[in-house]
Amino acid sequence: MEESNVQDFKKRMVIIVRKDLPGWQVTNTIAHISACIGNTLGASLRTGEVFTTGDGAQYPRNSQY
Repeated sequence: MEESNVQDFKKRMVIIVRKDLPGWQVTNTIAHISACIGNTLGASLRTGEVFTTGDGAQYPRNSQY
């Protein structure tokens, strides 16, 4: 894997959504936040075909966008 395609696990994001919202509002909120994050991070969000764990195991990504 190229050095520029290595997944960086040092940074984390947490999205907090109120439990008392209807399910459709939770889903809608998360979708809008995800779209915003994807738009903001751009190409740096797409960093490879697999996630590589600390012990070297590789897991395919399940991203479609």
